[in-house]
Amino acid sequence: MTTTARIIAHSRNPDGGEVTTVECVMPRIILPELTRHRCMSLSVQSSRAVPVPKLIEGVRRDPFVPEVFTANIPGMSGGEPLPDQGRAKLLWVEAASQAAMIADDLHKMGAAKEHVNRLLEPFVYVAVIVTATEWENFFALRIAPEAQPEIRDLAVMMKGAM
Repeated sequence: MTTTARIIAHSRNPDGGEVTTVECVMPRIILPELTRHRCMSLSVQSSRAVPVPKLIEGVRRDPFVPEVFTANIPGMSGGEPLPDQGRAKLLWVEAASQAAMIADDLHKMGAAKEHVNRLLEPFVYVAVIVTATEWENFFALRIAPEAQPEIRDLAVMMKGAM
């Protein structure tokens, strides 16, 4: 699965104000970054609403894997790309595989999906409906070079769709 953004509704009032609704599919790990923009109304696919076997299958078949792993440096942004991207991605995929295996075991034990599916969240994509009238600040912050690459990709797609 890949990150996507498409306009599903757009309207303009007689005074020129606009409201735009965007349907997004994005890595679940960037949801907190999106929700911090309080000028948006969000409807997010619930991890608890998805059957455990379906989420496990998604993680096993097509887990979210960061495109680039960067070095840890002081501040909120990553540094230069790690020299061994292949190993970093391999470790991430191994973590996804382990999470899927443990989630499957917990599911077979009868554990509730509200707990089991949480183990899988770093590796899944989620559908989000976003509605807002003010987009400038969001785009200024999230398309900036310092933004986390995954939310930058989403913001670029959203702006392009608009």
